[in-house]
Amino acid sequence: MPDPSVTTIEGLGRRAAAYRALHHVLFEALGRWATAEADHTSPSARPFYAAWSQHQAWHAELWAARHPTAPDADLDAATASARARLDPVATALAALPDDTARLTFLADQVLPQLEQVLAEHRERLDERLDAPTARVVDLVLTDVRRDRESAERLVPDPSPDVPAIDLVAPLT
Repeated sequence: MPDPSVTTIEGLGRRAAAYRALHHVLFEALGRWATAEADHTSPSARPFYAAWSQHQAWHAELWAARHPTAPDADLDAATASARARLDPVATALAALPDDTARLTFLADQVLPQLEQVLAEHRERLDERLDAPTARVVDLVLTDVRRDRESAERLVPDPSPDVPAIDLVAPLT
């Protein structure tokens, strides 16, 4: 039996809004780290934060485009609701004190969980029924994997003091 969280209009709407909300949260944090002068961001990390921030902005746009355009489907309201569920992630991102903690958090917590959720979404998605969403998942998943690998390479000694988060529940 098809999975309604990925095969129905309502399920697609919830997922697209949740993914969009997460990408907004990440865009804001990464953009802050890329531009802030006094927040313990090293000049060598700034270009990566800037590039990753742009990935997140683009991903949010892709998910907005996949949200159903039905009379009762309000993208902004759905995104705001999903964003509220992601407050612990936004709080954790804001509290990370330096590049080592930030990169560890991205490489060990955020990006692997997002990769897992997207990979599972892709497995349950029938591209014959929703080829546009399959393409978006593939594009975003490719970027997430690449960004995770980059973050892992940038942090030779991961920080043991990063918070544990659950992204699976708010995204599915």
